[in-house]
Amino acid sequence: MLSLHQDFKITDLNGTLNASEINAKIDAISQILAGINFKVMAVMMDNTIDWVILDLYAHRQNKTFVPIPSFFTAQQKQFLIEKANVELFISHDQNLNVSLGFDNDYFFFDDMVISNKANLLAKNQSNFQKISFTSGTTSEPKGVELSSEGQWEVAKGLLNQLQDLNLRKHMSLLPFGVLLENIGGVYTMTQSGGELIVLPTMEVGLLGSSQFDVDQCFEALIKHKPESIILLPNMLEAMVNYLHLHPRDTSFLKFIAVGGAKTPKNLLEEAENLGLPVYQGYGLTECYSVVTVNSPKQKLIGSVGQTLPNRNIRINDQKEIEIEIKYPFKYLDRKQHEAGCFKTGDLGFFQNGCLVIEGRSKNILITSFGRNVSPEWPESLLNEHPEIYQSCVTCFDQSFLSAVIVPYDNSLSLVDLEELIILTNTKLPDYAQVKSYLICPQPFSFEDQTLTINGRLKRDNILRKFQDQQFNHIEEREIA
Repeated sequence: MLSLHQDFKITDLNGTLNASEINAKIDAISQILAGINFKVMAVMMDNTIDWVILDLYAHRQNKTFVPIPSFFTAQQKQFLIEKANVELFISHDQNLNVSLGFDNDYFFFDDMVISNKANLLAKNQSNFQKISFTSGTTSEPKGVELSSEGQWEVAKGLLNQLQDLNLRKHMSLLPFGVLLENIGGVYTMTQSGGELIVLPTMEVGLLGSSQFDVDQCFEALIKHKPESIILLPNMLEAMVNYLHLHPRDTSFLKFIAVGGAKTPKNLLEEAENLGLPVYQGYGLTECYSVVTVNSPKQKLIGSVGQTLPNRNIRINDQKEIEIEIKYPFKYLDRKQHEAGCFKTGDLGFFQNGCLVIEGRSKNILITSFGRNVSPEWPESLLNEHPEIYQSCVTCFDQSFLSAVIVPYDNSLSLVDLEELIILTNTKLPDYAQVKSYLICPQPFSFEDQTLTINGRLKRDNILRKFQDQQFNHIEEREIA
């Protein structure tokens, strides 16, 4: 049975609960739900103590816990509920329960609305503790089933990697629907005996899946002074830009984990120069989130760090990263992936004991001249320019590469943008240079299906969106 460290505590806007009070709440919800015949439960609520209590309850009672991200579309939420055969639905909003089809037999416990569809029992049941849904290449999310043991073991490995920091206070900034925040935030604190600060996502500046109010975030950070937080690259970039304009004392922070999408090397360096203790990591949902992370013991900027002590990685002959599977997982409606190696689709190599990610094997562009190019290479260089917010490089079956570029400021002139691209091209061989471009006035986002939940480009969707538009061709010239 899962046990909490005796010193663990959770703090929210209403106060602090210690380990014994948390255990009492878990026991209370266990008694309430004991008379209901169900296996799969879904929870859709903001970051709250209730969310943590329900997740810990599922671990202890061998229930399958399905977090539903609030920023999923109504269609995606309904798909998720049906796909996972959800029998019990819990939220803080009765109207939400009804709108998702749980309109019968609902009752209230504290601030929670609990709806039961036990008649669904006997459908395909999960033997795993959690079904984590990631945004797929279509409107239908992909469900990954994960064991309780695997989640806790990875959290323990992460704690071991960071033991010298003795982290005692973590503030959750990412929604709990993101697995990384479960593993790296909630579970590490429950095991270390630290304090978990849980605030509504709006209180920490996170609006939906891609909007970030950095002023609000810093207000929360300064007030609560956590030692550790987890950020996506766009959040780190916003913080760096904020600190340039509004210097603040951030010395209370010991560890800022950065994950999800690839983080430009110059951004990491800039953050460090501002006193932010940033450490890039790497992981996949199928591998229980965290696989590698930089740490104070060994840090290489531009890499994703060392392998956790309880994980194993190898690089195959095709330069693809393979991760040893110690804890089983399965995709919904598919056969369980047993022990062995999981081919990640990511390309990389080790440098001084740290893993460096080069790109995705399926993203490799093949020009009409037969040259293979990883688009992450020119993209990383383009994104180093402060004037460029996002970029997506492709070749559209041409002999040269093209880029869809999102500038920070829509007033950026074509001449200035072309000079930035030409400057970037000087750092690339001819076959990897960008020869045409298109300005996208709106940032790539989860809402328009051009980004995943973790901020990775959905390249197929971007290509479909812009493939019929007229690109600007760059004339060869010297930079002024």
